[in-house]
Amino acid sequence: MTMNDTVKKQAETAMAQGKAAVDQFQTKTREAMEKSTKAAEEMGSFTRENVEAFVESGKIAAKGFETLTQSALELAKKNGEAATTAFKTFSSAKSANELLQLQSDFARSQFDKFIADSSKMTEAFVKLSNDMFEPISGRFAVAADKLKTVAVAK
Repeated sequence: MTMNDTVKKQAETAMAQGKAAVDQFQTKTREAMEKSTKAAEEMGSFTRENVEAFVESGKIAAKGFETLTQSALELAKKNGEAATTAFKTFSSAKSANELLQLQSDFARSQFDKFIADSSKMTEAFVKLSNDMFEPISGRFAVAADKLKTVAVAK
């Protein structure tokens, strides 16, 4: 083998190795870009779904507070009507003892009603709180699953 043949062979080998390195670089770059694009798409989708969950939570909150406000107004109206009726009854009392008894009965019944109504409103508020945070809780579960998947993959 002549020196020209040896140089030519080494040049061909170097060219082949260079081409292989460039091909490998292009393949790795393409794979990295595909992974980055996929990750960006997933992140965009994840973020969009988070925003949708917060919007849904806000809608539930608005509707729930509207219902709670309506219930409170109805209770106030009923209590006002009960007070009006009680005052009419008080005015028909024939003695101070009867008036005190009527007032005592009214106060007791209003206190019992207040406790019952407060309990109902508290239950409604707790339910609303749970309903409001359900969409957000679901997103936390998805985020935890994604983190778990990433941790396992590494």
